[in-house]
Amino acid sequence: MKKTTNVNITIFLELILLFTFSSACIWFNLSNPLIISIIFAIASFILTRIYGFRTCNNRFVEDSIYTIIIVLGLYYTFIYILGLVCGFYNNRYSGSNWFIFIFTNVLEIAVLEFFRYIVISSSKHSKFSMVLISVVLALCDVSDLIRKCNFNDISDSIEVFGLYVIPSLLSSIAFTYICLKTENYKPAMFYRIIIKAAEYFIPIIPNTGLYIQSILNTILPIVLFISFYSIFKKHNKLVLREKKYERITKVFCSILILLMIIFIMLVSSIFKYFIAAVGSGSMEPTINTGDGILVRKLDKDEIKDLNIGDILVYEKYQKIVVHRIVTIIPDENERRFVTKGDHNNDSDNYVISEEEVIGIAIFRIPFIGLPTVWLVNQSNF
Repeated sequence: MKKTTNVNITIFLELILLFTFSSACIWFNLSNPLIISIIFAIASFILTRIYGFRTCNNRFVEDSIYTIIIVLGLYYTFIYILGLVCGFYNNRYSGSNWFIFIFTNVLEIAVLEFFRYIVISSSKHSKFSMVLISVVLALCDVSDLIRKCNFNDISDSIEVFGLYVIPSLLSSIAFTYICLKTENYKPAMFYRIIIKAAEYFIPIIPNTGLYIQSILNTILPIVLFISFYSIFKKHNKLVLREKKYERITKVFCSILILLMIIFIMLVSSIFKYFIAAVGSGSMEPTINTGDGILVRKLDKDEIKDLNIGDILVYEKYQKIVVHRIVTIIPDENERRFVTKGDHNNDSDNYVISEEEVIGIAIFRIPFIGLPTVWLVNQSNF
């Protein structure tokens, strides 16, 4: 009887929060992380006063962390490979203050996931409560976006629901499932902090477009859920092989992280060497559509050593171009260049200044962009 009463109290509190953030979608602005943290901290305090605090279980936690690293590693590898074809843009949050990040976003994530854990540990036998907490926390994440959405504009509605609402709900369901099975809030908290940190501190972001990004945002939590479902389902079979699995997983994670760091360094263009994808056939047969090129960036002194015949990488009209130098025009202060694609009949109808020069192509990587070239048109959705 007491357990039933406690579950009813939990559900009642969840319904209050659901009403609060549903109302926020229409009238109020509760998007400030500090406000959200305070609301859910108070709710967590109420529940812990009613039920007490149950110590977290360490069951599956280590396997969960490894799984999250693998899933996110594969995800970021995939989207940055897409970026080789779709291009990149500067992250407007890059360089944000660590203090602001920690005491707003990380605080909010920690409080929300702790509240999820308290609710699940107090009413884990109630499926309705599990569904309710998933909806409440998803709505909490997107209430401000829904409030600002113009539902008379179909494209705006599709963008909000495709990019944010549906992925947020699927993610919340996955987090609830993980928390229920691990009896711990750390895995979901770890996942969300990594995602948020990437949004703030990775300097460049693949320009995949709304259509592809909405698909990726929807698929990622589904992949996460399936991965954890497989772990929990097969856990009993893996007990005898646990030590071997842990060693293999640790080695795989280490290699994956190292490859991710190298790959991001190569595509970020913030280092001396980087990889760029070629999306046209203007340099065929020297460089084909879908090939990747290794670019060496040039400083002002190195630009003066450029010669006719070098394959120049430069920015013109906000586009990266890879063409061969056919004429060098000396000037008092700088050299200027005329280029031509090997496949083109005529030279380009513009002149490149030294400021527009990025570097030279020094190595071709055949076919590296072909698996994702077909996505270019979709990325402009």
